[in-house]
Amino acid sequence: MHRRYITAREAGIDHLYHFAAFDMARLYPIVAFNRLYFSRPGGFGDAWDCRPSFDLGRIDDPHWREETAQWLEQLYDHGLAELSSVARERFRILLRENGEILRRMVTEANAMADWMNDVFRIFCFSAHADHPLSWAHYADRHKGICLEFETSTVFFAEAAQVSYRDEYPAMPLKIRQEEDALLPILAKPSHWSHESEYRLIAQERARKLSHQTLIADDHWVRFPGQSLKSIIVGCMMGKNERETLKALVKQSSTPIALKKAVKIPGKYALQIVPFC
Repeated sequence: MHRRYITAREAGIDHLYHFAAFDMARLYPIVAFNRLYFSRPGGFGDAWDCRPSFDLGRIDDPHWREETAQWLEQLYDHGLAELSSVARERFRILLRENGEILRRMVTEANAMADWMNDVFRIFCFSAHADHPLSWAHYADRHKGICLEFETSTVFFAEAAQVSYRDEYPAMPLKIRQEEDALLPILAKPSHWSHESEYRLIAQERARKLSHQTLIADDHWVRFPGQSLKSIIVGCMMGKNERETLKALVKQSSTPIALKKAVKIPGKYALQIVPFC
């Protein structure tokens, strides 16, 4: 089936950038062991990010209602098993005959969001290293770092482009392929478009659907070490943190350049320059 998202390679992106606070617990494994920490989708700050939404426009279609009823039965299978056979049958009949109950259960299908939060893990990038809002939001108000990765390896070249839109994409109730579940993970409101975001998506090994995405072990995913080209220092990072970072980079088995973001005089803008 035709893929609905664009990869970094297809978009002609040579480098991807990840903004973060200066946190040695996360940074040391990246530099020393080539391991990235992928986050749960439920932990993102935007109210719409990675939250599933379902299309109720076909609720009067008998075929759609039957398919939806079957999906809800599977979703709540564990709870139904605890009911008597009479109660289970009554529940099944209500799903098919009571449109209001069906509508309410689909709207409140939080079990789907919980399932996505258990299965999927995400690592986020921007196509730009110099946007002030990215530094402010994700790099501890310019006191953090930005990791620069090269997309010459398949690992980073396959990062998926986020789609920015005004209307939330509706998920199909019956997931037929993994990409159906990725719809809310790869969509964000238009007002975030300045981020030019790309995402790597993994599944926890113990919860995976298949091997079509990267596989995470308790959030951690190993990456090709040669792909980390530089660490960019925020323009407001303290001296002690800078010295710690210099010492850390020396422990890397592959060359990592140090750069810094500096304010351009007379402008609300940054430029990235070598950190000597």
